[in-house]
Order: sequence, then C-alpha cells, then structure tokens
Amino acid sequence: MKGFKNSLRYKTMMIICLMFMILTLSIYFIMNTIMLGSIEDLEKENTEKNIKITLNSIDNELARLSSVSKDWGGWDDTYDFIKNNNQSYIENNLDFENFINLNINLMAFVNNKGEYLFAQEADLENEKFLPVSNDLKKYLEEIAVLYNKDIDYKVHGIVNLDEGPILIVSFPIITSNFKGPVAGNLIIGRFLDERFTSEISDNIQLDLSLVKDQKDINNLMRNFNQNSLQSKYFNNNGKETLITVEFKDKNEIIGSALLNDIKGNPSAIINVKLIRDITRIGKDGIDYVVKALIFVGLLIILLLIQFLDQSILIRLQDLSIQVLRIGKGIGEKYRLPVQKNHDEIATLSNEINEMLERIESSQDQIRQAHDLLEEKVEIRTNELSQSNEMLQHEINEREVMQQKITHIAYHDSLTELPNRLLFSDRLNQTILLAHRLKSYAGVIFVDVDEFKGINDTLGHDTGDMLLKEIAIRLKAVVRTDDTVARFGGDEFIILLRNLNKAEDIALVAENIVNAFVKPFKIAERVFNVNISAGCAVYPLDGEDAETLIKNADIAMYSAKENGKGQYALCTAMMKTRVMEVMTISNRLYGALEREEIFLNYQPQVDSITRKITGFEALARWKNPELGLVPPSKFIQAAEQSGLIIQIGEWILRTACYKAKEWEEISGGGLRMGVNLSLIQIKRTDIAATVKAILEETRLDPAILELEITESIAMNEEKEILDKLHQLKKLGIRISIDDFGTEYSSLQRLKEMPIDRIKIAMPFVQSIDINEKDEAIIKAIISLSKSLDLSTIAEGVETEKQYKFLTQKLCDEIQGYYFFKPMPASEIEALIQQQNENTA
Repeated sequence: MKGFKNSLRYKTMMIICLMFMILTLSIYFIMNTIMLGSIEDLEKENTEKNIKITLNSIDNELARLSSVSKDWGGWDDTYDFIKNNNQSYIENNLDFENFINLNINLMAFVNNKGEYLFAQEADLENEKFLPVSNDLKKYLEEIAVLYNKDIDYKVHGIVNLDEGPILIVSFPIITSNFKGPVAGNLIIGRFLDERFTSEISDNIQLDLSLVKDQKDINNLMRNFNQNSLQSKYFNNNGKETLITVEFKDKNEIIGSALLNDIKGNPSAIINVKLIRDITRIGKDGIDYVVKALIFVGLLIILLLIQFLDQSILIRLQDLSIQVLRIGKGIGEKYRLPVQKNHDEIATLSNEINEMLERIESSQDQIRQAHDLLEEKVEIRTNELSQSNEMLQHEINEREVMQQKITHIAYHDSLTELPNRLLFSDRLNQTILLAHRLKSYAGVIFVDVDEFKGINDTLGHDTGDMLLKEIAIRLKAVVRTDDTVARFGGDEFIILLRNLNKAEDIALVAENIVNAFVKPFKIAERVFNVNISAGCAVYPLDGEDAETLIKNADIAMYSAKENGKGQYALCTAMMKTRVMEVMTISNRLYGALEREEIFLNYQPQVDSITRKITGFEALARWKNPELGLVPPSKFIQAAEQSGLIIQIGEWILRTACYKAKEWEEISGGGLRMGVNLSLIQIKRTDIAATVKAILEETRLDPAILELEITESIAMNEEKEILDKLHQLKKLGIRISIDDFGTEYSSLQRLKEMPIDRIKIAMPFVQSIDINEKDEAIIKAIISLSKSLDLSTIAEGVETEKQYKFLTQKLCDEIQGYYFFKPMPASEIEALIQQQNENTA
C-alpha cells in the first residue's frame, strides 16, 4: 500500500510538471506565433490603411482638379473665349500667378477643331512657362479629348509622359448653366513629382517616396507578383489599384501602391515607410509574461504537491480500490461506502453511486430511444424525398421562366423577330468576325412605304397582321445565318454576314425590293406594299454598329426621296449632306440670341401703276463660320429641329413692327407678307400668337398677309383648315405661295379662307420658253378671277415676263425686274420716294 502511495505521488508530480511544461510551451507558442502573427496582420492592416490614405489624397487632388476644370469650363467668359478667341481673356486670367494659386502645372484650351487656343506648362519651382510636350498632345488626341463634342465626356486620371506621370482632368467648355453645344475642351494637369509627394507627406504626416523610373517600376512589379501580402483599393470611380506590403526587416515595413494611367498601364509606384514599433513592444511583452508564468508556476507546483500528498492521495487510493472491486462485480448491485468528509472526493464517491443507478435505469431508455430514433429517421427520410421532388419541380419552372424572360428581352413581341438590342449585339459580333477574316458585312435598313395610311384607315389590328407577314417574307429572302430584326414601328433591319464582295449587298437589296412585288392577302383584303431600303457595308461605310445603322438609315431616306419602292447604297455624298445638315442645325441653336438672323424685304408692285403695294419679309442667316446660309437650307433645318417655332414668331413680330413704322410713314395701305411653316400651324396655337403680336405692335390686321405653301393649303387634316379659319377671323389676309407645284384640289381650294394666289417662280421663269407653262399661268389667273381671288407672280426678272403677266391681267408683280430683297433702311427710302412722287 505504501508503494502504491509513493508511486501515485511520483506519477502525480510527473504529470503536474509535464502539464506545466506543456502549458508554458503552449502559451509561449500561442503568444509567439499567433499573437505575433496577429501583430503582423495589425501592422499590415495599418500599412494598408496608410497607403489607402495616400491614394485617397491623390484621388482628392484629382477631385480638386476636376472641380477647378468644372469652374473654368462652365464659365461664360471661357465659352466666349473659345468662340471668339479674345486675347483679353488670356491676359486677365491665364498669368503665372493663377497657375501658382491653382497649384497646377498644365492648362490647355482646345476648340472643337482640335486647335490649341492656349496651352502652357508651368514650372512652379522656377516660376516660368514651358511649351506643352508633343507626347501629351498626341495622348489627348488618342483619348478623343481634342475633338470631343459630348457634354458628358470627361477625362480623369494619370497620363504617362516622357517627362513623368501627370494627373490630368478635362471638362467640356459649355455655358454657365452647363448646357451645350460644346465649344471646346479644357485640360488641367499637375505633375506627379517629388513636390507633389512632399506636399502629400506633409498633409498626412507619412514618410512617402515616389518611383517613376520604368526599370524600377518593372522590378517592383515582379515584387508585386511574388508578394502574397496583397490587397486592392478601389477609388471613387471604381478603378482598381494593387497594394502590397513588405516586411523589410525587424524594424521596418514598406507599403507600396501601383498607380496605373488612364489606359491601365503602370505609371508610378508610391511607397509608405513605417517603423515596426508594435512588433518590438509585443515581443518584449511576451518575454515578460513567459518569465512571470514560469516563476508563479513553479511555486504553485510545490504547494499543489504538498496539498495532494496530505489530503487527496490517501483517500484517492482507497477510492480506487473500491472502484476496482465494483469493476470485478459486474452485474451485481454494488455501491461505494458513504464518505464522512464533505469534499470533492466524497462528492465524487456519491456521484459514482448515482452514476451506477443511472446506468442501470438508462439501459431501457436507450433501447426505447433507439427504436424511436429509427422511426423518426424513416419519417424524416420520406419528408426529405418529397422536398427534393418539389425543389426539382420549382427549379424546372424557374428555368422555363428564365428562358421566357430572356426571349422577351431580346425579341419583338409582335413579329417574334430579334429586337434592336439583340440585333446590335449580333452586329457587334459580326464586325469582330469580319475584322479577323478581312471580309465584309452588310446592314440593310427597311421601311414600309405609306404604312401609316394603312393603320389610319384599316386600324392597328390589320396593320399588326401585315407587319407579321412582312417579317415572314423578309426572313424568306435572306440566308438562314443572316438576321432580320424589327427596329420599331414599320422599320426592319437586316444583318448580312460574311459577304465576299461589297457589291453583293446590292443583289440582296434588289431581291428584297422584288419580294414585295407580290401583294399581301390579309383578312380577305389584298394589299400592295412597297418598301424603301438603305444599304451600308462594313468597313466601307462604318467600322462600328452605330455608324453602320446610321448610314443605312441615311441611304433609306435617300431611297424614299427618289420615289420610294427602291433601294439605295450609302455614298460619301449622302454622308456629307447629312453632316452639312447637322452642322447647320448645331449652328442654328442660339442664332437669334447672337443676332445672326435678320430680315430683308422684297417690294410687291401693282402690275398697272407700278406702285409698291406691299412687301414680303424674307429671313436671312449669316453665321461667322458658315457665312450667308441659303434659306432653303436653314429653314429646312429649323423645321426638322423645331426651332422654326421660335424663329417664325420672331420673324412675324419683327415684320409687324416694321409694317407699323412704314404704315405711319406711308399713310397706310402697304401690306406685309410673312411666310408660315406647317410646323408653326400644327404645333402651336397660331391664331393666339398672331393676335397677341398684332395687339403688341398695334398693327391693323388688314395690313398683315400670311403666306402658306400649296402643300399646307391642300393638307386634308381638319385641324389645319380650322386654324386657317381662326386666323382669317382676326381680319388678316391669307395667300397660297408656290401655287401649281403640288396636287391642288379645286374642292379644297373652294373651302380655303384665302385672298390671293401666288404663281410659282418655275412657271414665271418659263415664259417665252415653254408654251405649256404659259398656258398654266393663264389657267391659274383665270381660276383666281373666277374664285374672286387676286394674283401675284414671283420671280419676275425680264421685260417679256412682265408684259406677258400684265396682258393676262395678273394683279401684282414681285421679282428682280423691279426690286430685289433689301434691308429695312433702303425700304424706308423707297417709301419716302413714292410719297414724294404721289404728292
């Protein structure tokens, strides 16, 4: 028994010492490995935080430059400088002090032609200007800043130059209300140099350095790729910047960030150097804790062994003997004797007895629980099987629904053809393939002629059925790997893949037009339908989807202008004409405010007395860049853009004011003719506008004569006729201009509230040349007399023309034979002269 006690004491001591050693080593390992690892993570996180603060400072500087560019680019004085190139702007605003105040190294003003009106680099250290480097100009041209006309296009980022990286921002030069058109572009920059780095270091109190040499950058790039301690930083624009952390030694840690330029190429690397104070403090603390732990542990071991020896080991020995006896008496109900002491060993003895009781009583419960568990497992297995079946069914339904949604998103709901979105995607893929194979691709834009008339007369249901049949016929004409899409309304567009020759598109277009020779039969009705088609070929007519579609659309409208029911190939002349119209339309905006539009007045003369009876107000436009633009061009552009409403109202008001002045000079009786556009009549309350201007100018309504074209007069819309009657009720006169050039209806002419017919110039010019035109003039004058309407001939230039019209009883004459259009000052002199002759 004594040997057992000594053996137990020895084992206990060995176990305690071994446990203490394991515990001490574990604590040291945990603190030295895990805690130091955590400290290194903390240092890495702190370093990343500081490098991100540095990157944020660079982003803030870019934001500041963007704010400066917005302030200057959206300044009316800047806009006026770009438009007029006034040098006072440079003298007042672009001196070296401004570069210092703005803390920038570059400022350049470029107009829409890509011309630099001002471009200077500033050496802020030596306080002198330098010319802008050629590689920067080339770079700006590559990223489409020089010729930018998009109000939303701005450049923001780093640009690599031979002289080093530079922060660049651009802003379109627009008016102070931030509206276009764009007059040019402003470029502002600041060099990413040691001065810039030092400034950021002072601001954020960090030790920063900048690497710009390409060899050093390449070496650090290899370090980036090999270093596992990497993370990413996303700036305000969502652009990614790679960050790496390197532990140089026990005392120093370096954080680096790779700065990419606008194109994504490496530009520079910025470094943050930090001292590893946290690691040093952590290691010192761990050493102190371990030493203290060893001392305290040894003391506790000595006390614990003494305590175990006196109060635990002997009783534990007795308890173990009793437990061995219980182990030998398996199956018998045997219990440990009750302990007198109330300590842990007594508690353990009682718990062993209770455990024995529970073991015996739990055997039946275990068997019952096992049976119940088997039953529940079977039930749950069945439930899971049913749930799997339901889940699979739901997945199948979702897949079907997703397929339907995808089909709806990329197809036209009426014809089931691909829609505009799917067509554009396929066109982009075809362009990429054609570029690789050096082949051609074609786009044919198809429009159904006079389709609106079918919808208006037979209803949209019939129109929809016709569109379905048209879609079927178009698909039958082209190859299976070509694409027929509905672009909207009665417009279709066709993509032709892998054309061997550019000329092949003409054969397909001809087949498409010929396919519509055969009529359609819908709901027992027969429809003869024509289409107009326009063709564009990649890469001859465009190298991107948008350009090809636009040029095909241009060609389609050219086909319509040439008589419909045919196709047209896109030509350079078409594109030039469209660009000319766009240029005129763009310049026309703001023409009134810039006082570029003015009025000339052409006198109208009594054919017998040769006295001036009135005038026709004629709009003229002189633009500083385009010169004097013919009315036939700018009036059409004004109608297409809707500017004719504003311009027409200005013409009417200006003419009425002049008519009032000349009424007072002449004593009355001189009419003022003003042309009205169909757009003015349809889109505005023209009667209310005319009434307000008459009241404003206090002009006698009988003096005002509004001229409408024959196409407006013959327009069958009831709204047009009603508005003309409203105008007539104001007491004004209405005349039909260019009579005889359209398809006039005598019934319609009888219903119109008109006072005069103006014989078109082509007929007048053919007098003494073409007998048929002379016969037409005679018929127009005779018809006018029969309807109690007066007549006036325009474009009279020769004596023979004048005599012929006088003999045929034409009431009035207008043309160069008497007077050309002239400014108001010359008209007033004519009125004075006529007054003197009359007196």
